[in-house]
Amino acid sequence: QGGEGGMIVTSDEALARELRAMRHWGDRTIEYGVRDTLAPAWNGRLSEIVAAVVGEQLKGYPKHLATMREAVAELQSAIAGFDGIELVLGASRDVADCAFTQVVLRIDEQRLGCTKTEFKDAVYARGVPVWHANFELIPSLSVFRGDAWERWLPRADVERTRANYHAPFPVATRTFGSTGLSLAKMNFLSRQNLRHLIAQLGELCRAR
Repeated sequence: QGGEGGMIVTSDEALARELRAMRHWGDRTIEYGVRDTLAPAWNGRLSEIVAAVVGEQLKGYPKHLATMREAVAELQSAIAGFDGIELVLGASRDVADCAFTQVVLRIDEQRLGCTKTEFKDAVYARGVPVWHANFELIPSLSVFRGDAWERWLPRADVERTRANYHAPFPVATRTFGSTGLSLAKMNFLSRQNLRHLIAQLGELCRAR
């Protein structure tokens, strides 16, 4: 947890040079010795204090990831008998391959006998931190749906961006609206929380 922003780690030195230039307003002077910019970019450098905090956290990350994977594997085994929900692993086939920045359940509304939102609200009411999987679709918000965003974008990018904002996103729409349920990480960081999560999901699935 470093506040805002993030970190990219790569073993590709050519890519690393491009990324270092991009985090410095795109200026290529330091990396390439040429005062030039090839693409719009921002000043995205971490402060030394935040970098120190993140660096220390990274030392404990392997243990944290192992804890998450073990807990999610237990959840996967437990919900195998719950009708209407299943664990989403994305392109992976095994829990051991996943980083679990979020843990997502796939909801089958017909088998559950209720909408995903109703199920989400019921889970939340039982003290389980949960929300819609995926972020809300940006094109559904007024500033983008009504093209007010055009005032803030370089003219060269308007047509491409407009086409993107007005394009259909069926998978994301379905995930946000009716199939994806995201479980907060705190559900998996203690045995008590994990047992509570499994118990509440089980009771709700059996009740329906």
